[in-house]
Amino acid sequence: FDALFSKLVSYRIGGEGAKPLLPRFKWFAVSLTTVIAMGIVFWPVAEAVLHYTSPSDISGVAAGTPEAAQNSMAVLYVHWTVTPYAIYSVIAMTFALSFYNLRMPFSISTIIRPLMGRYADGTGGRLVDSLGTFSVVLGMSATLVSAIMAIAEGITAVGGPAGSNIVYAFISFGIIVLAMLTAISGLQKGIQSLARINTWLFFAALIFFLFAGPTSYLINLGTESLGLFVDEFFQRTMVTGAAHHSPWAGYWTVAYFGSWFAWAPISCLFLGRIAKGYTIREFLLMNPILPSVFGWLWFTVFGGTGIFMESANPGIMSDVLKADPARGFGQLIYILFDQYPGSMVTKITYIFICVLSFATAANANLDAIGALCTTGITPEKTVSPFWLKIFWGTCIATVAYMGMTYMGLDAIRALFNMSGLPGLIIAIGGCAVFIQIPFIVQNHPTAPE
Repeated sequence: FDALFSKLVSYRIGGEGAKPLLPRFKWFAVSLTTVIAMGIVFWPVAEAVLHYTSPSDISGVAAGTPEAAQNSMAVLYVHWTVTPYAIYSVIAMTFALSFYNLRMPFSISTIIRPLMGRYADGTGGRLVDSLGTFSVVLGMSATLVSAIMAIAEGITAVGGPAGSNIVYAFISFGIIVLAMLTAISGLQKGIQSLARINTWLFFAALIFFLFAGPTSYLINLGTESLGLFVDEFFQRTMVTGAAHHSPWAGYWTVAYFGSWFAWAPISCLFLGRIAKGYTIREFLLMNPILPSVFGWLWFTVFGGTGIFMESANPGIMSDVLKADPARGFGQLIYILFDQYPGSMVTKITYIFICVLSFATAANANLDAIGALCTTGITPEKTVSPFWLKIFWGTCIATVAYMGMTYMGLDAIRALFNMSGLPGLIIAIGGCAVFIQIPFIVQNHPTAPE
C-alpha cells in the first residue's frame, strides 16, 4: 500500500493543519482496548485447549499431537489478529476521511454515502444507522455475556459466592454503571484513563506469563504456528465446512465474523473520530498493524501456556471442559493461574482486567451510539447527551443478563449470528467506498471549519 500510494498514505486526516486529538500512546491504548473488549481475556486459554484436545474434523490432525498444538494456535491467529483489525480499520479510515476531510455528517451512512447518493440524507440513511445500532447493541450484549462468565467464575475462584442470577445481574449492570461514570468526563479523561490502565495491565500480564512460564516453548510454538497461519491464511479465513459437511466453522470462524461485523459499524465511528490529525500511514500502523502484533503475542503466551499445561498434565484443563462446557470456558484461565505463584493476586488482577476491558469498550461505543442518535455532532463538537448513553447501556446490560441467565455460552454465538448480517452489509459497502475515498479526498479540498 505504501509503495503504490505513497502520496495518499501521507495525507492527513482532517487536513494539513489538523492537530491530533490524542497523543500517540494514548491513541494506541484507546484503539487497542476499545476494539478487543473481552475477546483477548476470555478466549485465549479455553479456545486454545479446546482446539488442541478436540481439533475440528476439517483440520485433519489428531488430538493432543504437536500438529494439533500448531493448528490450535493458527486458529487463534485467524480469529484474533489481522482479520478483525483489518475489517475495523478499513471502515474506520473511510469514515474518518469522510467526516473530517469531506465534512460529511456523523452517521454510519456516511461510510457508504458515495453508494447511496441522495438517499443517505433521508430514510435510507436513518435505516443504515438503525441497522448499525441494532448490530452493535446485540454484539456488545454477546461480549458482555463472556465478561459475566469470566468475572463470575473469578469471584468463585477467589472464595466468593458461586454464580447465580443475582451475581450475574450485579456484574452486568455494575460494569455498565462503571462505563457510565467514566463517560461523564468524556473522551479526554474517562475513556483515556480506562484505556491507559487497561493497556499497562495487558503488558504487565504478558511479560509476567511469558517469562514465568515455558518461555522457550512459547517462542518456538508461536513462530511455527505463525508460519502455518501465513501459509494457510486464505484457506483458514474462508472456511465454511461445506465440503466436509462440518458445523465447526459455524460455531467458530463464521461466528467470529458475525462478531467483527456486528461491532464494525459503531466501532469505526469511534476509531475514525479519534484519528484526527494523523496521516493515513500512521493510522494503518496504529490500528491494524500494532494491535495485530499485540494479539499474536498475547494469544501465543496465554494460548500456548494453556496447551503446554494440558500436554504436560493431560486432563488438567480438558476434563473441566468436558465436565461442564458452559462454565469451563470461564474456569480454565483460573486453573492456569493456580499453576503459578501468587495465584490469588493474579486472579484478582484478572477480574479487574475483565471489568476494565468491557467498561472501556462500552464507554467508547456508547459514546458513538449516543452521538449517532442525536443531531449537531460535528468535527468540533463530538459530545453526545449522557442520558442516551444510560439508555443504551441499560439495554445492553438487560439483553446480556437475559442471555446469560437463559442460554449461557450459547447466547454468545446466538447474539453474534443475529447481529452480524446487518453489519456485514454495511461493511461490504464500506470496503467498496474505501477503494475510492482516498482519491476523492485527495482531489477535494478540506472544507473550512
